[in-house]
Amino acid sequence: MPVYPFPYGRSVQNVSIDLPHVDVYVAHPTYPPVTDATGEIQRCIAESVDGSTFEQFRGIQTAAIAINDKTRPTPLKTIIPVIVGQLREIGVRQENITLLIAVGTHTPATQDEIDLLKADLGLSVQIYSHDCELTEQLIYLGETSRKTPISMNRRFMEADLRIVTGNIEPHHFMGYSGGVKTASIGLAGRATIRANHAMLGMPGTEIGVLDENPMRQDIEEIGKAAGIDLALNTILTDDLQIIRAFFGRPENVIQSGVALSQAMCAVDIPCGYDLVIASAGGYPKDINLYQAQKAISHAARFARPGGIILLAAVCSEGPGSAKFEQFMQDIDSPQQVFQKFNQTGFEIGFHKAFQIAKQVSEYRIILVSEMTDALTRHLMLEPADSLQKGFEQIFPALPKDAKIALLPYATHLIARISPYGC
Repeated sequence: MPVYPFPYGRSVQNVSIDLPHVDVYVAHPTYPPVTDATGEIQRCIAESVDGSTFEQFRGIQTAAIAINDKTRPTPLKTIIPVIVGQLREIGVRQENITLLIAVGTHTPATQDEIDLLKADLGLSVQIYSHDCELTEQLIYLGETSRKTPISMNRRFMEADLRIVTGNIEPHHFMGYSGGVKTASIGLAGRATIRANHAMLGMPGTEIGVLDENPMRQDIEEIGKAAGIDLALNTILTDDLQIIRAFFGRPENVIQSGVALSQAMCAVDIPCGYDLVIASAGGYPKDINLYQAQKAISHAARFARPGGIILLAAVCSEGPGSAKFEQFMQDIDSPQQVFQKFNQTGFEIGFHKAFQIAKQVSEYRIILVSEMTDALTRHLMLEPADSLQKGFEQIFPALPKDAKIALLPYATHLIARISPYGC
């Protein structure tokens, strides 16, 4: 009997499917990682996508590096020592190098988390967590052409050299992560993030769309206003090893990296599936529902209209957003979400409720998590104790000739449905 494993936090959930006349498709494209991760970071700097070098910044005194928070699996222990080494070679003292944890609207990193990161890196650099609410830590830089007010982290802006790091992978409404995003969103004020994310739902704000995505183009303008000098981005395997790294000006890095990401992530399918069994990819992508919801967006592209999505996401931190929980306090149905959203207007955290409401109004969604059944239902999802039990409770609703798609790493995939159908 075939058993299929799905990442779940730091462990695995298994599901067994042995049914006649059932088409089971495992979407799991693989690209091999490099054998020398540090060597790949060094190579990408030496062979930048556009001729950029650290040497061209010789003479600067201070540098700031935007890094992802704990919800993104950026290989910082590999990347940061190499960047710091390059900065020291051009004369920047280590104590004049600052790492800024780009949390966006997420909860700022605690001092314990900062201390742990510093110990892991083994470097005498300054590390601070961004806080989008602290106006005294922000500098106002004007507006984008779409009227987004631009406020950016003061420490980042006051550095002589501004660098962003991160991963390039499909993003459920920004098209792709990477490039300027770590700073343009991660180090921005709440008003900046809110105005940008309020474009959610506009044409082009979807997975895999870059150049015609208004949200993406807006953050590119923010990045230019902030004067971001350099970017170093990686593309990772499902188990978070480096496949390729890119270095240069942020706008050139994202364009170069997306070409490989598209080749890796695009999956051609004849039509939508009756059932999609998916995982957010394990830790840290399923640390809370706020993050794991992204996997639903990816899984939905594989599902037929009215199909079923069974998601494994541990959600050890629960919903993951106080604003999200606040919005859901008196909600009993997707329709109530839509009504309340129209009344309150767009707000970070509220938008997550809107996204989930839209998804559950189009698909049946069952969640395997550590959240209580009551909380899961309150968040408009059906609970299941395990993937196997979830599959067993779904099975009676499936047609005899059901088509099932398995997505162990849903957020790494983009479905392209054939225009010719099944």
